[in-house]
Amino acid sequence: MRNSMLIALLVMGCSKDENVSVDLTEADTDCTWYADADGDGYADPFGAVEGDCETQPEGTMAAADGMWDCDDTSADNNPEADEVCGDEVDNNCDGAVDEDCDFSPTEGDWIGSNFAYTTDDCRLETLFGMGADAEVYSVLTATEAGFNVVIGTGEPTEFTLDAKDFTGSGSLITDMTEGGTFFGVELPPTDAVITLTTDITGSFASETEASASMTAQGSCVGEDCAAVLALAGITSETCTTEGTYDFNWVDAVPSSTDTGDADTGAADDTGEADDTGEAGDTGEEPVLVFTDCVPGEYVVSEPDATTDRECAPCTEGVDFSTEINAASCTAVTECGSDAYETAAPTVTSDRECTALTACTADEYESAAATATTDRECTALTACTADEYESAAATATTDRECTALTACTAGEYESTAATATTDRECSTCTAIEFCDAVTCTTATDEVCDACETGYEVDATTGDCVEL
Repeated sequence: MRNSMLIALLVMGCSKDENVSVDLTEADTDCTWYADADGDGYADPFGAVEGDCETQPEGTMAAADGMWDCDDTSADNNPEADEVCGDEVDNNCDGAVDEDCDFSPTEGDWIGSNFAYTTDDCRLETLFGMGADAEVYSVLTATEAGFNVVIGTGEPTEFTLDAKDFTGSGSLITDMTEGGTFFGVELPPTDAVITLTTDITGSFASETEASASMTAQGSCVGEDCAAVLALAGITSETCTTEGTYDFNWVDAVPSSTDTGDADTGAADDTGEADDTGEAGDTGEEPVLVFTDCVPGEYVVSEPDATTDRECAPCTEGVDFSTEINAASCTAVTECGSDAYETAAPTVTSDRECTALTACTADEYESAAATATTDRECTALTACTADEYESAAATATTDRECTALTACTAGEYESTAATATTDRECSTCTAIEFCDAVTCTTATDEVCDACETGYEVDATTGDCVEL
C-alpha cells in the first residue's frame, strides 16, 4: 500500500488535483522531494528528501517531467543553459562536452530570403528589393574567427562565431560630394555623405541553414541631405530598420537566361533583329529611360516617344527645388525687417531666417543688425549714489553718468542733487556784527555769538543791537 502511494505522489509531484482521490492515513503523509541546491529550477535526481507533503522542504522540488539537473552545484549548468566552448563542462546537460564548438558553416553560395520587418524607415525593402519574396545571393568564406560574406562586388562583411551563434556588422557609405548616381538619378556634386550601418546576429541550425536578425541605422551629413534622401523617399536625416531573414546554402547560384554568348538558337534566344547577344538582352523592345531633373533643376519640357525630358537649373539665391522632376523652382524666402538670414539659400534649399533679438527696457542696441547678423544688446549703465544721469539713454546709446559736485569749505549745498541733476553749491552768507560763525556744506552760515552790544535774532539769525 505504502509503496504504491509513494509512486503516485512522485508522478503527481504532490499534486492536490481534485480529480484524484487518495485516502491517506496519518502514517502515509510523507512525500519524496528532490534537492535543488543551486536554485536553477532543476533538481538532483540522486538528492531525494523525504518530507511532509503539505510543507515543501526549503531548497527542494517535487518530481516533474524534465526537471533533472546534471550539476546541482552550479546554476550555470542545467538543461536550459547554453554550451560554453572551452570550459570542458557539459553546460546544457545533454551528455556531451563542448559540442558544436568546432562548428563551421559550409563555404560557397548562400541565399538570404524571407525578409520581414518590424520597422523599415530606411526602406530596405523598397530601395534594395529585400522583401518577403526577394533572394539575395552571396558568397560565404570561412575564417579563423568565423566567416566572411560578400554580396556581389561589395566589401566582405566579417562575422564571428560562438558555437552556432554569429554576429557581424557592415557599413555602406555613399559620398555624393563629387557627384554620381543615387538610386538611378545622376546627381552633380552634392553636399551629402550617406552612411548605412547594419548589425546582424543569428544562429545556425546546421552547416547549411541559419536564421538572422538585423538592425540597420542610416544617417546623412551635409546641407543637401534632405534633397538627396528625398530621392529614396526618406524624410529624415536618420533612419532605423529592424527585421529578420533566413540564410541558406545553395548548391549553385541561378544564372541569367541570356548569357551573352553567341546566339545558340535555343528557345530562350529570339533570333530577332533586336537580339544583340549581350548579357541581359531579352529580345524585347527596349524600354525608354528618360532623364530625371534632379533637385536644383526644373522641367522645361516633358519627354515623349522621340525626345527626352528637358531640364533647366534654378537660379542660386533666387529660387530652388527639392524634388525630382519639379514642375518649377520655388522663390527663395525673403527675411523681413524683423529677421536676419541664418542660412544662405542654394539651388536645393531655401533661405533660413531667424527673428531679431529685441532689446529690453534695461538694454540698448550696441551693434545694429545686418542682413546676416543679429542685433547686439548691452545692459544700460547704472549710475551710483555719487553720480547723476547727465545724458539719458536712447534705443542705440547708453546713459551717461557724471560724478556729483562736492561743496568745498566756505560753501554749502543750496540745491540738492536728483537722479538727473547735479547738486548746487553756494558761498556761505556773511552775517554783520557776528563774532563767531559756523558754515557747513549742508547749511548756510549760522552766527554762534555776536559782537559786544549785539545779540542773535532768533527769527532771522542776524546780529541785532541790544
